[in-house]
Amino acid sequence: MVKYGLSEALPLKTRVANQRYFHSVARNAEQIRVADIVHEFKHKSAREKEKTYIVMPFIPLVDTAPSDKDAKIEKAVRWLATVAPPDGHKLGPLGGGPIVHSIFCDGQAPLVFTDVEALQRFMETGRQRISQYESKTTFVNITGEPLVCIQGDMRDDHFGFDLEGNTVVMGLRSIVWVPQSLGMYAYKSLKGKLGGLPTELGWSGADHQRTMANISYILKMSGGTSLGLDESGRVKEQTNTK
Repeated sequence: MVKYGLSEALPLKTRVANQRYFHSVARNAEQIRVADIVHEFKHKSAREKEKTYIVMPFIPLVDTAPSDKDAKIEKAVRWLATVAPPDGHKLGPLGGGPIVHSIFCDGQAPLVFTDVEALQRFMETGRQRISQYESKTTFVNITGEPLVCIQGDMRDDHFGFDLEGNTVVMGLRSIVWVPQSLGMYAYKSLKGKLGGLPTELGWSGADHQRTMANISYILKMSGGTSLGLDESGRVKEQTNTK
């Protein structure tokens, strides 16, 4: 199987970095599988920008989901929650892409935040953006929370099942590390046991959920803009043009 994209594009960089890392971790997991990248090469023609091609082994999947599909997905999500980020990783996916998460407009952060402090500044700016919501929300401090690994876009088609009964984790670009409050927010509305998973695992942030729902509304009403901030969550410097 071959996938490709512009070498400079963040979605591809994120996919490659996440896939390599999670494949290496999944080798020690029981009945969890992530496709390997067996070859990567670049190509540039005279008329096009450079593209990166990644080659992966084809993993045959069953046509009909197994009867214990929900339990297998839950196990894979639990496994993700145990995966620690590489040393020095501060937030989001590997490879430098934006956070995929339902709190943001269109399910994706408008900026690649430098760290948790930057994300907190952005969320606080959003919370204060619409005055009638300020009385219903309070400051949410996420800077002291541990990071947890989640699937930021929880869909059934991000999990497949191979012929040996393993759960194949896909949708790798949207796997991210976020503070526990955001992990809880991402999963709280899911069906079955997944909705209660953050509480079961002892994640912090239950008292932040109502405020975060209001912040999400504000961010979505703002149309996915950067709210005038840069990637550090600070107000962009205005450049004077003559």
